Amino acid sequence: EQRFFSDASGLDGYMRDLQGFVIKPNGLTGGKGVKVLGDHFHSRTEGLDYCNELFSSSGDGLLIEEKLDGEEFSIQSFCDGTNIAHSPPVQDHKRAHEGDKGPNTGGIGSYSCADHCLPFLSPQTVREAQSVNELVFHSLMEALGEPYRGILYGNFMSTGNGLKVIEYNARFGD
Repeated sequence: EQRFFSDASGLDGYMRDLQGFVIKPNGLTGGKGVKVLGDHFHSRTEGLDYCNELFSSSGDGLLIEEKLDGEEFSIQSFCDGTNIAHSPPVQDHKRAHEGDKGPNTGGIGSYSCADHCLPFLSPQTVREAQSVNELVFHSLMEALGEPYRGILYGNFMSTGNGLKVIEYNARFGD
């Protein structure tokens, strides 16, 4: 569940309705703008303060999303206009210190395993994520009226309720 806000109207009530929330500025922040309840602030009030900072500094609005519990990973796909080839799934190292004790960063490297998977992913979850990239590839061709050539970068979370899309880009990622 997610909702875009261009001002603070309705923000507090929406945040109250969610079990947990994530605040994403609308715009590029170098991987450091997303703030998560429990990691970056510990109350709804602190989250509202961050939202007000964003409204006063950028004016671009923000997205409030339900906080998901799971493991985040990415799959990049290479598209030549006709074919799509998927890279192995990777997980980036987001925390600055050993044991995930430090602050969240924009990503300081990533890993995949020797079997080209990650220990928390099933083959079915990998296939689902690849299918999302394939759907985007075909949808782009339909929407643009011409073949898409480039990179598709899907950032996903494997949760107890299945695969969720966290963000999507047409660039290299992790």
